[in-house]
Amino acid sequence: MTNGFDAFHDTELIRVLEARGYVVRHKDEARIPLSWNRAAPFPEGLDFKAEAVERLREQITPGMIYFRTEPAVPPKFDGDLGRPEIRRAILRIL
Repeated sequence: MTNGFDAFHDTELIRVLEARGYVVRHKDEARIPLSWNRAAPFPEGLDFKAEAVERLREQITPGMIYFRTEPAVPPKFDGDLGRPEIRRAILRIL
């Protein structure tokens, strides 16, 4: 029994899946989830949410972030403001 995709080459299969709304990523892009856990009893006055945010921040490495720069676009006509250079930092979450 086949699943219907056996006749596709990888690139064709990726195109078909993406056309159906799936996001296809290479297995090397898979990440271990970031997590922070604490077992009871909890220290008095502990703000677990604040602590978790801080501990999760500590786990983020530059390799998890994709940096991109979009160049400025000069004005095309009178009154057009154009667009300034935009720098983006995108945290990859898979």
